[in-house]
Amino acid sequence: MLKKISGIRLQPIVQLTNDKIIGYEILSKIKFNTNVEGFFHALTERNYEILLLKQLDVIRESGVKKKLFVNIPLAILLKKRGLELFLYQCTGQEKNINVEIQDAFLMEKMTSLQMLKLKKIISIMRVKGYSI
Repeated sequence: MLKKISGIRLQPIVQLTNDKIIGYEILSKIKFNTNVEGFFHALTERNYEILLLKQLDVIRESGVKKKLFVNIPLAILLKKRGLELFLYQCTGQEKNINVEIQDAFLMEKMTSLQMLKLKKIISIMRVKGYSI
């Protein structure tokens, strides 16, 4: 499934009031003729972890000093392994990374226990210097 990804790119995020680049969103380059939403919907959690690792490699190697925006699925964020993987790979880059929950609409369906866990994870990440 990940063979449909041809690379990772940095999409500039521009502040409209002054046309200055304020950061970059880390995105996957998907091969032509692929339904992008269907592709990401069909990815397994393990494939998301692999993709996230590739994106984090881009963060480390980019040398970009501006804010970097990375999308993380809720399921990966809630898994201890996924969170530890993310935190380990981003050590030293924390203040430059803004985590976006890719499928935040799923939070409506979370149990109170899952929501409590998510709040704890967000708190840990904020203490470490990440923006969520």
